[in-house]
Amino acid sequence: MKNRSTYSFNNMIWGTMYRSLRMFFPLVLRGFIIREIGAHYVGLEGVFGAILSILNLTELGFGTAVVFMMYKPAAENDIPTMRILLGVMRKFYIIIGSVILAIGCLCIPILNILVRNDTGANMNIYLLYIMYLFQTVGSYFSFAYRSSLLTAYQRQDVIFKILFFTSLVEYSLKIVILIITKNYYLYILVFALMIIPQNICYYIYSKKMYPDIYPEGKPTAEMISTIKTKITALIGHRLGATVMFSIDSIIISSFIGLSILVKYDNYNVIMNSIITLLGVILTSLVASVGNKLVLDSVQETYGLFKRISFLWIAIVGWCTACFLSLYQPFISLWVGEEYCFDEGIVICICLY
Repeated sequence: MKNRSTYSFNNMIWGTMYRSLRMFFPLVLRGFIIREIGAHYVGLEGVFGAILSILNLTELGFGTAVVFMMYKPAAENDIPTMRILLGVMRKFYIIIGSVILAIGCLCIPILNILVRNDTGANMNIYLLYIMYLFQTVGSYFSFAYRSSLLTAYQRQDVIFKILFFTSLVEYSLKIVILIITKNYYLYILVFALMIIPQNICYYIYSKKMYPDIYPEGKPTAEMISTIKTKITALIGHRLGATVMFSIDSIIISSFIGLSILVKYDNYNVIMNSIITLLGVILTSLVASVGNKLVLDSVQETYGLFKRISFLWIAIVGWCTACFLSLYQPFISLWVGEEYCFDEGIVICICLY
């Protein structure tokens, strides 16, 4: 119990530091790009991010299902089972990465349909898209699967430390590039390549902390059946989340254009920044709740679930009121009044 509390606290501290970094710098960089380079470029970020989120549906919650299965052997220090599950994770990540790469390449010929360039800007959307695609598939083909060990053992603080320092380097390089060259292609190249050192750090730390755990052995029929069952349960959740948070950007870009998408994404960036920061609370608790599921009774775990759910509902209600009051003045100060929607649209965004 003491370890669970300690791990949750450490996860929350480092998670808050990382999310704060991810909340502050993107707002600064986005404002700079809109003013100095062109708003259409940040519109592209929204479209490509949405396309790749949809492609990531290929993962179907596989990683979540396997990590969930790791909680029990991690709590019981069952090394052979952990080796098998880590091997399963590595194998399927390579398969998933290959599928995403293939589908992503098939999307290249229809990019001109998905991205309605109503700004008149001369942009190589194909080159930018390929760099975004590389960043997405890079995780699957490298050592991202090793982070599952850190999560299963409630050491997400290590993951957050890695993300914090690699993101700090990434943002520093981006700022230097924008100030000196104002070259958006170099800006995105940094974003695409930083996935490499990040995953190397996952490998080094997980190898150092858990040297006895490496991919080995074949999963039993029971393991495969359990994974399939859990993936089936997660498909609806992942599909709903993707439709809710990604499909809108593609629709706006395809039918209305980048100009309106830029305005819409400004509101989305603010909302997602707050959601991300608050998500530290839940993310920090996930591994500990998984550990509790294994070691404590169903009643105790369900009681914790209800308390967390009530807390989350209260936070969401309070944040919605703040959005309604502060969206317009903040966007006016941040990027200018010309990027503000009418009040009616803002109310709809808040309800959403």
